[in-house]
Amino acid sequence: SFSETCISVRSPSHYWVSECDNLGYYNDMVYSDADDEYFRKMLATDSALPDRWKLSMVTGEFAPPEQVSFLADCNKSSVFNKYKERVGEFHVSSLLFNKAFSSSQKKEVLLAASNALGYEFSVTALSLSSSENTLTVSLTITNQGIAPFYYKWPVILAFASNGSVGKKVTTDWDITSIAPGQSKDFTYTLDQPDSDSALLLGIPNPMEGGYPVSF
Repeated sequence: SFSETCISVRSPSHYWVSECDNLGYYNDMVYSDADDEYFRKMLATDSALPDRWKLSMVTGEFAPPEQVSFLADCNKSSVFNKYKERVGEFHVSSLLFNKAFSSSQKKEVLLAASNALGYEFSVTALSLSSSENTLTVSLTITNQGIAPFYYKWPVILAFASNGSVGKKVTTDWDITSIAPGQSKDFTYTLDQPDSDSALLLGIPNPMEGGYPVSF
């Protein structure tokens, strides 16, 4: 029923969860010491469960009883570092946090908390080699985040000239294969542009109006 859409379940310890690689986890009390320990114990019930984040995303909610106190103290390094350690431990890709919208005073810290989740892609190396009719693009993408990107969205290359984007080419690159803390090399050969151009890289969202993958 969910061959394309990632879904998450509350209890990794249910007997059938370990048999379904496409099921992720939903921890609805992230940052609560007692509940996070309970989540750890559930993961420990099967040797395959702790590594499930490599295949399916972990989502959840910032523990509601802890949200107000976190907002009050999140400027403190000890508090924010605890948060980063906790989401990093569980490789969390997204969190609900309804109290974040009650005040704009901590906007920068809350954006940093959001950016600490999921993937973080950077192009860390690039080289171009040309022949008479073709241009070969070789680049390295590094994931400095805490989780993979889980959807095989198309990676697009294109040339832009005089403010206009020309023909877009869909590569065969698989961004889901870039594990957190690792880099991967990609190569693709295109037809040479007719004039001086800027080379563009993009990973658009296949859903209409959806956000693209950010670098």
